[in-house]
Amino acid sequence: MGVVSSSLAEHPLFRFHRSMGENAIAAGQRVIACVGTSTAVFIGSAVHGSVNQPVSISGFAAFEQQFGGFAADLELGYAVQQFFLNGGSSAWVVRADADGTDAAFRQSIRALDSVDAFSLLALPGITAPAILAAAADYCRKRRAFLVVDSPPGARTPSQMSAAITSGAIPSTSKGGRVLPLASD
Repeated sequence: MGVVSSSLAEHPLFRFHRSMGENAIAAGQRVIACVGTSTAVFIGSAVHGSVNQPVSISGFAAFEQQFGGFAADLELGYAVQQFFLNGGSSAWVVRADADGTDAAFRQSIRALDSVDAFSLLALPGITAPAILAAAADYCRKRRAFLVVDSPPGARTPSQMSAAITSGAIPSTSKGGRVLPLASD
């Protein structure tokens, strides 16, 4: 997850992402040109830290202090690091309950009611349709942009379209999906 910097945008691995935008324009689909990402919120599992309490951070070092940094099986730390490496300046992090149930994640989303303003909500590694639908509804109410990972097995634009049609990913005008990198 993250914004691709201009120096990385020319890397061959990102060609797939650029061509997807070009294909969408050719097909007459709307493409999101620019989304403010000055304040982001990340919800996910972390090594430690308060559960369901938004914590303001201004860099990855603060994330490490509050939530324990990287863990091989948890995507939250990697997403937060990419946000700051790509120019992010301010973020909120909500550690979800370790049980990982839909109800626990919905409670983490509701914890954002105490955050005054944010423009981007990211759910790294979360692909459960009920959680994504709750997050999409919340983003509509808060006028925020939702970024989610592609579901397992959805590696191409047509597979992503099928995932949206099947309800595996909620259809929303306030969201984006992160596809796995494809190489030549």
